[in-house]
Amino acid sequence: MHTRRSFLKSLALLGAAGALAGCRGQSPTAADPAAVGASGKPVVYASFYPIHSLVSAIAGDALEVRAFLPPGQDPHLWEPSPRAMQGLARADLLVVNGANMEPWLPQVRANLPDLEILVLSDYVELITYKGAAAIGEFQYLAAAPLTPGADYRLAFGHTHERTMRAAFFTAPAGASERDLVARGKEVMEDQGTEVRQKESVELVDGEVLKIDMGHESGNIDFRVPAGEADWYFVADRVSQDILSYDIIDDSGAKVPTDPVIDGSSSGTDEITFDPHSWMSVINAKRYCNAIHGTLGELWPEQEGAFGKGKFALVRELTRLQGEYKEIFGAADRQEFIVSHNGFAYLARDFGLQQRSLQGLTTNEAPSLYSLVAAIRYVRAEGIRIVYHELGVEDPGIETIVGEVGGETLPLASMEHVSVEDGPFGEGYLGYLRMNLENLAASIH
Repeated sequence: MHTRRSFLKSLALLGAAGALAGCRGQSPTAADPAAVGASGKPVVYASFYPIHSLVSAIAGDALEVRAFLPPGQDPHLWEPSPRAMQGLARADLLVVNGANMEPWLPQVRANLPDLEILVLSDYVELITYKGAAAIGEFQYLAAAPLTPGADYRLAFGHTHERTMRAAFFTAPAGASERDLVARGKEVMEDQGTEVRQKESVELVDGEVLKIDMGHESGNIDFRVPAGEADWYFVADRVSQDILSYDIIDDSGAKVPTDPVIDGSSSGTDEITFDPHSWMSVINAKRYCNAIHGTLGELWPEQEGAFGKGKFALVRELTRLQGEYKEIFGAADRQEFIVSHNGFAYLARDFGLQQRSLQGLTTNEAPSLYSLVAAIRYVRAEGIRIVYHELGVEDPGIETIVGEVGGETLPLASMEHVSVEDGPFGEGYLGYLRMNLENLAASIH
């Protein structure tokens, strides 16, 4: 029987405990070192719920499959405790989604170099976005008509990015495009002053703010200095689905900005990924093939059992794909409205278009401007159903559907699951089936 419990892992275990002593997430996890391997079977860890469900379905009873992420934790934000790392160090395989979904993965690679890791996103086509511009470059530069001494808010939608760098600077009246671009690049040479969401700051001409996004909607408030000036806004990212932002005045109105140039200052921008790649039916089938292939290589004596598990799972995925391809193909509309920007892969599978209300509303206290803008959009488009993330409270969504006389239905990204969820007992397939059934309700 193949195992990875080598002398090198023993050394890595000791190093991991010390290196991660200061990490967050100290609660007991499924990676309890005292329980690992209790069944006598090879031990496989899967990063979080959807990955664990797929691996378990294929592995069956041949392996001991454990979830690395503790229940109730946010997979985007959680970091493993020393206790979790100790359990992982005794594992034979770790299966992760990849695509920047597991921010702790570099720590694991560094501290457990002998651990076999299967990265499922390596086997699929990812949806990409422009990431942060390089230091000294920018993706967005625009004139921003700010009133001296007034208060403003830089409001953000839900994001999968950790930070954003932005600044306001002044320039002489009539400054040329060339001079403005040069000044913008000069300003963005600075790494930035760290600022957390919800903070209030006094605006300083040319100061870069490095904003901690924290994988959530939010804002920072700022006051403009006294004195007339022509202000410009520069940022290392352009507002887009993966990180939307607006400048809002003290009345709740959006400040109109006038771009200085189209596009970024450089062709060297980083590329980032929509991490929700497990949400695709097509990707799920490729995940199954990758999981089956890796398990079969590591434990060839169980190849038959793994093959049966994969065949049953892929057969049902294919059946759902065919059934809903026909349903969505005959749809009256291809657009659906969601609160959480996490369903682009599912939309791509079936030729649908996801529209996210995040950026207009937040998961905490949406502003009056945000709610009015969202209500106007939903009403103008004749939308009757707005989808909320299963397991996540969203006060803005209830307000919107109440105003337009619509209804809200759940969609599950499977990032926040509970044993109380109806589909929980059916695993990945149960949540996928619920998503497809509920989506079909809004397109006819």
